[in-house]
Amino acid sequence: MPTGKMDATEYGPAEQIAEDTTLLHLKQLFTALLHPSRIPVRYHAGLLLSAVMALNLLIFNGLSTKEDLAYLTQPRTGDLYQVRTQEGNYSLLKVVAAAGNSVQLQANAYQTPSSLEVANLNKPENYGREAFDLTRYDLQIMMQKEQIVDVERPESE
Repeated sequence: MPTGKMDATEYGPAEQIAEDTTLLHLKQLFTALLHPSRIPVRYHAGLLLSAVMALNLLIFNGLSTKEDLAYLTQPRTGDLYQVRTQEGNYSLLKVVAAAGNSVQLQANAYQTPSSLEVANLNKPENYGREAFDLTRYDLQIMMQKEQIVDVERPESE
């Protein structure tokens, strides 16, 4: 006469007889393996941070472009236009006067190969004495052709 419950399992070519407690233990192991494993959040934190930064950059760039277009449609004396030359260098154009559809600009005499160094060119002695006229429409076309890279309006005005 048996003293406990007996189960039979087939493992490989041979048969084994095991007690109920052993099968219960094996069942718990298999169910634990069947549950989806979870990867700690810290492994994905860098990817998540990169995605947030990229999204922020896209949003900021979009807002900056809208702001630049608004500045081009309503130019003021003192506005600075960062321009890219045909050679790929960067320089500045400064608004001297804006009346009606016409905008008078002074070109900076110097150029730099890096867009990060353009701010160093903004000195009064670097601008030519002669001003030239462009229309607001010409400025918008330059912006669409990416000849005007950035528009800055001094905060003092």
